[in-house]
Amino acid sequence: MNRHERRREKTLQNKEQHYVAKGYTKAWRDPATPQGAYVWLFDRDGQHLGRRGAPKSIFTEAEMYTAADSGGGRDLALEHGLGRIENDFCAVRRGFIEPKKPMGERERAIICAFAGATQFRTPGYREHMREQWGGILDKMQRMDEQMRNATPEERARAARRPPSLARVGADANRGMDMEEVEALVANPLQMTMPALVNGLAPMLMKLRMSILCTETTPGFITSDQPSIWFDPEGYKRPPMFQGQRSCTRRWRSRCRSRQRG
Repeated sequence: MNRHERRREKTLQNKEQHYVAKGYTKAWRDPATPQGAYVWLFDRDGQHLGRRGAPKSIFTEAEMYTAADSGGGRDLALEHGLGRIENDFCAVRRGFIEPKKPMGERERAIICAFAGATQFRTPGYREHMREQWGGILDKMQRMDEQMRNATPEERARAARRPPSLARVGADANRGMDMEEVEALVANPLQMTMPALVNGLAPMLMKLRMSILCTETTPGFITSDQPSIWFDPEGYKRPPMFQGQRSCTRRWRSRCRSRQRG
C-alpha cells in the first residue's frame, strides 16, 4: 500500500458512525437468521412486515460525530470516546448482566455512562439541540443587524444591559458570542455531548437500578432512540414540566427494531 492509498484509507476510516451502538443492537440478533447475525427492522408507519439487517450496517450516519481538527483534518475523538463506553458496557453485559451476577460501583458507573451516551447520541436529540439553539441564533442575528443600524446612543444603552446567555462548559461569567452559537448549531453533538454525559452519569448513579429480563416471544422491543426517560410522578408537576410523558408517546411511535423467534 503506497502513501496515497494509506492516506485515502485513513480519510475513510470510521466514516459511517453508529448513532445506536452496534454492540447494543447485537444483543437483539435473531438466532433463527443465517448465522444468527441479523436483527429485524420495522418501519414506523407499520407498512412493512419487517426486514433484516446486520448491526454493523444499521442505525448509521456518515461523519455524525466527526469534528474538524486544527489542521483541517478529521477529529474522531468523540467517535472513539463513544466506542470506549460501548466496549465497557458490552463487557459488563457479558460478565454481569447476562449471567445475572451482582454488580459493583464500577459496573453501575459504566451502565450509567452508556445510558447517558445513548440518550444524547441520536439524530433526534441532535435536531432537538439544533432547533433550540437555532432559535437563539436567529435572535442574535437579528440583534446584530439592529446594532449595525443603531444610533450611537442606542448602542451605548445596549452595552449597559447584562448578558443573559450563559456559556456552555466554560467560564460562566462570560456570555457566548455569535460565532460560538453558530458552531453549536452546526455541530451540537460535538460541542455538548461530552459535558452532558459527564454531568448525567453521576446523577443516574444516585438512582436505584433495576434490570428487567424476559423469556417471552418476541421479547423486548427497542428503537432508533433506545434511551427512554419516564417519571411516574411527572403528572403531578405543572403542565410545562410534564414533557417526559409526551416524549414517551413519541418513542412508542418510533419503535423499529425488535427481537424475533
